[in-house]
Amino acid sequence: AADLISVICIFPVFIITRISGLWSFLGSTWCSLLGFAHVISTSFRYTSMFLLAFDRLNMVFFPFAYPSRGNKVMITLTTAVWVLSLLLATIPVGIRCYGFQVHNGFCTTSSTCSNACRIYRHVLDSVLYISGAIVPFVFYSLMFLKSRQMNNRIAAIGSDSLVNESNKR
Repeated sequence: AADLISVICIFPVFIITRISGLWSFLGSTWCSLLGFAHVISTSFRYTSMFLLAFDRLNMVFFPFAYPSRGNKVMITLTTAVWVLSLLLATIPVGIRCYGFQVHNGFCTTSSTCSNACRIYRHVLDSVLYISGAIVPFVFYSLMFLKSRQMNNRIAAIGSDSLVNESNKR
């Protein structure tokens, strides 16, 4: 859904404004709407990485208990992520932080409008990078360590069974 919003709303405007340079025809209302769509799709895309990693981590560490509760947990977390994305996209409307970014070529949040916009931008970047990159990296690292541990156990069990078979002969 987040990628679909990006493809339909953001990229055509990005291409047109980059080619023509006529971004001023968008107007502040249209620019705010496109900025809203950009922030909500970006924030949902990044936080979805957290959801995927969290689901996989629970499947690896709790293979017997999680499948029966997994749907309820993921529906709750997905709803929370949508609400968080909606909140993150709505805040700049109230503090008037959406504007056209010349170096990007599209409308998004600006950190140069006011001090509140600068603080908001730091909070947004922190939330997105922590939930979309750092936490999933930690989760996948834990799953890798668990798989290595399980692989070593299986190898040890396999070598013990070979030793027992050679002793039986």
